[in-house]
Amino acid sequence: MFSDSSAPFKIERQKISQDGFELCLVSAEDIENLTQNFSSNADLNDFFKNDCLLYEKDLLAKTYKLIYQEKPEIILGLISLSNDALRFEGRSQRDNNVPHRKRGLNIFPAVKIGRLAINKEFDGKGLGTFIISLVKKIFLIENRTGCRFITVDAYNQHDVLNFYKKNLFVEIKNKDIDKATLATVSMFYNLQHVKL
Repeated sequence: MFSDSSAPFKIERQKISQDGFELCLVSAEDIENLTQNFSSNADLNDFFKNDCLLYEKDLLAKTYKLIYQEKPEIILGLISLSNDALRFEGRSQRDNNVPHRKRGLNIFPAVKIGRLAINKEFDGKGLGTFIISLVKKIFLIENRTGCRFITVDAYNQHDVLNFYKKNLFVEIKNKDIDKATLATVSMFYNLQHVKL
């Protein structure tokens, strides 16, 4: 339903609009009106209800809401973003995943998806993928600094990992750690793959 559309899009500072939808900063009023059961994930509900504004105040993250412009009072999804860096420790890992003419570069600028939640009333409609496509456009078109990757520490759950894999995120492999014991799995998306 909400595939990566080639429809025209408009970006303003801290906001992007496409196909009648808008991704923009949340307000304190938005969070006050948010129900505790916004998402089907209790950890996400707790973060957005109790912590996201504190993260913004402490300059740790910014949280955005997805709305349909004809019904702006309904928050369809929430995403919290922060700065990050992607470090490739071994030359072979870096060379296989990050083609770059300056092969000595081990650290790349990134933006991190700290949390992503979809309103449970609209779950399964493609809104998560739509939000990620808008974030990709923000960091390619209107970004004020370099940003090569989008990173995420995805919950180590089959459906969550499949969601990010479907959106072309790649797991960061660490041969010394048993993935089955992890609460989250680190993944990344290379912004050079986006076609605008």
